[in-house]
Amino acid sequence: MHIERDTEFDLLYISLVDGAEEGAVTRTKEVFPGVLFDLDTEGKILGIEFTNTQKALGISASDLHLSGELLGVKEAAELAGKDRGNFIRDLARKPDFPEPVAQLASGQIWLSKDIESYLQKRDSSTNNAACKEVQYEEQAPDSVSHEGGYEYEGGGEADATVESSEDQGFYPNQGGSDHEPYDSGNYDRHYRGESA
Repeated sequence: MHIERDTEFDLLYISLVDGAEEGAVTRTKEVFPGVLFDLDTEGKILGIEFTNTQKALGISASDLHLSGELLGVKEAAELAGKDRGNFIRDLARKPDFPEPVAQLASGQIWLSKDIESYLQKRDSSTNNAACKEVQYEEQAPDSVSHEGGYEYEGGGEADATVESSEDQGFYPNQGGSDHEPYDSGNYDRHYRGESA
């Protein structure tokens, strides 16, 4: 079985017999306006022709999606949403891309269903990878910066280098409102409990 379509005249033909001999169709019967059956001598259906696809099926031949359709490079690129050059470079040359069903002088031929399956798997893999990356970022702990033995969580380098107001005057070698300037005598008296 194969399908042919003419987008210019909105025609669609479905052949139900591969390799039918010339003259096998002995009569054509219109079963619906614009829908004709090709019959053989025994009344068996050899093919179905739609002379006005839009009227018969509610969709034009150009918009009709055929999953088993044969596609050349131009049509395959359109299906993948790329221009011809990018399709060849980004997809068709990948080792996991479907093999063409034929190599003609005019170019490669693929089955549309093979390309569709490839694109679905690729999109699914991309989405899964993106979800894992988001989950990892959400689970990652806040950054911890170590400076001088103290931890500054989530503050970044700028905060790590600035002491808080509570730290001012804590160190004996720094002046502060509660401490005298450092000298060895003051340090011994105030911090080691030694008398002068």
